[in-house]
Amino acid sequence: MNIPLNAINHRILNLETLKIYQDPVNMGLFYNITLPKIAYFLGFCYADGSIRGNNSRVTITILVEDARELKNSFSKFGKYCYYEYDRSHKNRRNIGTFHFNSRGLWQFLFDNDYNEKSTRSADKILSKIPYNLKRFF
Repeated sequence: MNIPLNAINHRILNLETLKIYQDPVNMGLFYNITLPKIAYFLGFCYADGSIRGNNSRVTITILVEDARELKNSFSKFGKYCYYEYDRSHKNRRNIGTFHFNSRGLWQFLFDNDYNEKSTRSADKILSKIPYNLKRFF
């Protein structure tokens, strides 16, 4: 094989720069739900969240006062982006939005019918939450 040296170097450089996807959310906490904060998050997400689009974005939008209370709890299981929106000029209350860019979390929620929550019951996700944690949902 006569492959030019610069072609080999180019391929090696490309291999070194490839990034392996590492999910920003600790999905082990969702596959085996043992913590109240996970059941609480799933409830918030069911009530005020959405999964749409690119198979990785999970969004929760709630009043800013409530969002500020949850920021610390949500950071314990994953990384997210948080934004506050001032809606006072419209005589509306301000909101906070969490964006989780997580393929694993999106897929987990999709598999548990979060994409159809307005037409289906929460039975599928509730079956994954232990009895003693259902009250946090």
